[in-house]
Formats: sequence, C-alpha cells, structure tokens
Amino acid sequence: MTPLNILPSFGKINPSDASVSKSHVTVLDKDGYNKKSLHKIRNIFAYSFQTHKLNPYIVSDTRGSGTLYNTKKSRYFLMELHPNADLCLTKKNSFNVYTNDIDMLNDHQRIFNSTSKKVNLNYLIGTYLAFIFSINRQFSPDTVKKYFKRLRQLLIDKLVAIKNRLSYSAKNRQTKTYIRFSSGTHVIYLGFYFRCSDTCTQPAAFVLPNNQWQCNKHFTPVPGLRSKTTQRKGKDYKTVNFNPWKEVHSTRLGLKYNVIVK
Repeated sequence: MTPLNILPSFGKINPSDASVSKSHVTVLDKDGYNKKSLHKIRNIFAYSFQTHKLNPYIVSDTRGSGTLYNTKKSRYFLMELHPNADLCLTKKNSFNVYTNDIDMLNDHQRIFNSTSKKVNLNYLIGTYLAFIFSINRQFSPDTVKKYFKRLRQLLIDKLVAIKNRLSYSAKNRQTKTYIRFSSGTHVIYLGFYFRCSDTCTQPAAFVLPNNQWQCNKHFTPVPGLRSKTTQRKGKDYKTVNFNPWKEVHSTRLGLKYNVIVK
C-alpha cells in the first residue's frame, strides 16, 4: 500500500504551500483548495511624533488665556502643524510636539504607520493623544479610555475653529489654540502649536483674524481691528440723574403711572 505522504496531489495544496506575493494573499479553504485573493498588500507610509521642550519661564503673564504658560497648575503638549496645510494635513509626515514639562528628562519619539498617503485627521489626532498619554502618565488608563473619543472630537473641532478664525478679515476676536483636560487634581493642555515669531519659540495661546498670532509676552492688538466703543462726554458725568422716573402703562387695567427706579 502506498504511503499517504507520497501520494500524488490532484489539484489540492497543503497548508504549508500557501504563499504571499506582492499582489495578493493566497488563502486555503477547509478542503485545501485555493480561495480567491482577499486583499492586496498596500504601501506603508511612516509618520512620526517627537517632543521638544521649551523654557517655561520666558512668558510671565499667566492671566486669562495665559494660563497655558503656568507651570504651577499644568503642562501643555502642543502639536505643530504646517501653516499652509489643509484639514487633510497632506503637507507633513513628521510632527513636533512642544511642551513646557520641565520634569520630563528626555525627548520622546514615536513612529507609526499608515496605509494612506494622505493621513486621516481622525487617525492623526488619535495617535497624537495616544502618544501624549504614553509619556504623561498622571491619568489612569480607565480615565484615558473614557474620555479618549471626546478629546479627539474636541481637538478636531478646535482645529476647524482655528482655521476659520485665521481666514477671517474682520472682527478682533480670539480663538484659543488649546483645550483643557482635567481629572481630579491633574490638569493638562492639549492643542496646536503656533510659534510666536522667528525670534521667539513660545507658543501662541490664541489666534486672530488675518493670520495673526503671538505669545502673551509679545502680543500687541492690531489698531485697525479694534472694536468701536462709544465714549461718554465729560458733561454726562455732571448730569447724572439718580432715582429717575419711569412711565409704566398697563394695557389690562388701562392705567398709566410713574414709578421711581432705584
């Protein structure tokens, strides 16, 4: 009787004969026959994050939006984007993350892969958050998992708001470049890095119309964009009427009378 291991094959393939080619993946069914190719092997594109520390003591004004610079309360981790990039972020494949975390001893770097040449914004923001929470471990894994999707959506909305604010040509209104995330006593600022100027590396806490932004130390309001305010004349202060009379008309009762406004 002929041994089983030397019997000729009649169109069947052993599982060890499955091969992977550049164009497709060969998969066997339960009978050992070839199935149709499931998918094609795609190109892999590499993207990276790298942290850079900034001197936290240069900016002294920590009021209002300046709380971004206050190292006593929190730390910021801001991702730098290409200034001319659209919302698909097709201009870069490496992203710098700037922080004022003076307790972080060394810079960190992470490389991640994507099958898309144009990296997806949702995927990029999610990877950015995963990178930040891997090097800043003050939040528990359960807390990160609970708020991860919410933080990702808030950052996407923040980026859209920043792009819209920069494209406006009127109204001297501000849009912050960051969001605040806290859990218990732990606080962190997440957002986007806009360098103050060529001579100052500090991040801008907010952006203005007409592609304007500066850090709180070098910020000067644009005169042409100031909102118009009415100023009271000097004589108005001398003729202030205390306890003025006010006429009240009642439609239901058909009466009209005066009251003193205190």
